[in-house]
Amino acid sequence: MKSGKLYDFRLMAVKKSGSVWTKSGWSKVNYRFFATVKQKLSPRKKAFSVKLKKVKKASGYDVIYAMNKSMSARKTKTVKGAKRVKIKVKGLEPKKKYIVTSMPYKMYKGHKYIGILCKTKKVKTR
Repeated sequence: MKSGKLYDFRLMAVKKSGSVWTKSGWSKVNYRFFATVKQKLSPRKKAFSVKLKKVKKASGYDVIYAMNKSMSARKTKTVKGAKRVKIKVKGLEPKKKYIVTSMPYKMYKGHKYIGILCKTKKVKTR
């Protein structure tokens, strides 16, 4: 795979039972943008800001955040336009820790090709 390229793929499970092979059906098409982004977090009062390093050919970015490591109750803030790389997430609880990760995406022919998640980082609001 090459960085910055778009990929469409499907999966099929194959199982061997004795000498007989069985196949499952094809999965839905997955759309992937082979790129990742670097992020820098800054705490704010009841908020935090995320500064992202620009990704060539990206249409925008998704910033995903949650209060726990499992990201079970996560929220996503989508930023359209690759030129804007500084995002402020507002309306959060004060003095709480948040786990944050980001990924770029590329829109192509009506499909959203999602990029690779960057490393998760922690930030504590003021």
